[in-house]
Parts: sequence; structure tokens; C-alpha cells
Amino acid sequence: MIINACGGGCFRIQTGGLTLMTEPFEEDLSNRFKPDILLKNRYNLSAYGAKSDYFVIEGPGEYEVKGIEVTGFQKGVYLVKAEEMKLGFVAPVALGKDSFEIAEQLEDVDILFIPVTEQSEKIIKQLEPKIVVPASPDYQQLLKSFNQKAEPQEKLTIKKKEVPSQGPQIVILAS
Repeated sequence: MIINACGGGCFRIQTGGLTLMTEPFEEDLSNRFKPDILLKNRYNLSAYGAKSDYFVIEGPGEYEVKGIEVTGFQKGVYLVKAEEMKLGFVAPVALGKDSFEIAEQLEDVDILFIPVTEQSEKIIKQLEPKIVVPASPDYQQLLKSFNQKAEPQEKLTIKKKEVPSQGPQIVILAS
């Protein structure tokens, strides 16, 4: 699995020949990459080209797309299962929700993608993910809160056997 940050809170995950993307905060970023699967949170689909070009997942439901399992719980909270790993996504739109509810939905997540806020720190502590990838550029407070140091890296290439046994390990991806 190869994970890249594309800017504006957008991530590109390449797994099994497919590309999954999270919806960016800024619409103009979407034309740079063509996803097979798009986790949609809030923007108009016209920014992403023809809807038939990819599979759009928006909100609650269970989906399977070419071997990738996705569960949408509420707008902005998704659990993705791929390559025997669980990836949790929390968008800014979901951060006003009850943190215990989000923690229950993303239980046993290996990699968590989340914007940096006071509430996100609480969610991370409740979830205890193995890896946390901040979805916003203000990650210094998060590093400080978890007493860690990390330099931005271009991408995260990871297999299930490489996931740490304990976490959270904070990984900063440069866009």
C-alpha cells in the first residue's frame, strides 16, 4: 500500500492496482489525480469530472469495490479494509460529533487519517491506532501532545506486517 498526501486534506491510497482518494478540502486539487474510488464528504461532484469515471462513496452504507471494503458511518467517517489493514478516515465535517461514537465506529484501526484539533487528540487516545496521519498542516501540536518527533516524508509505503504493534506513531506526509 502506498499513501500520499495531495494537499488540502486529500490523500491518495494505492492498493491492489486501485486508487482510493479522500475528497480534498479545496476543489481545484481534484483534477490532479484520477481515483477509482472517492470518499466524498461535501463538495460538488462536477469538480471531479464524470461520475462514471470512478465509484463515489458518500455517507452511511457498506460497499465493496474490487476487493476493497468501505463502511461509511456518518458524513465524513469511513472505515476502509484493504491489504488486511483497517484505515480510518475522519473529515473535518465529522469532528463536531461525539468522539465516543467515532471511536466505536473505527475500533481497531491500523492507520487513522484525521485533521488536527483538540477533539482529534481525544479520538486518537480513545482509538489507539497504530499509525496516525494528520490531515492538516498544523501537526506540531499533535507531535507535542504525543511526545514525538517526525519529519515530513513524501509517501508512506506499508504492508500489514510493518504496522507497529503499539501506537500511535505519527507519520507526517508532505504534499
